[in-house]
Amino acid sequence: MYIRMKVKITLSIRKDLIDIVRKEGKEPISKIVEEALATFSTISFLEKFNPEFISPENVKKNRKKGLKAEEIIRELRDEGIS
Repeated sequence: MYIRMKVKITLSIRKDLIDIVRKEGKEPISKIVEEALATFSTISFLEKFNPEFISPENVKKNRKKGLKAEEIIRELRDEGIS
């Protein structure tokens, strides 16, 4: 059985970021921070088991050079694939 415990923490976050989040007003800031930490934890977990996991940092690092997306998409559309 897994028990979910809550922990209170104090954060220093840039005021402009807080203002943007408050304008949206859809979710409490604590929930947004919790989701961001959960995402970070999941990505870290996946990268430990699969170093080739495509995280945002690895996408740029592993991207092949010289390919132009617009040319490939046009070719696929011309062939009726997409």
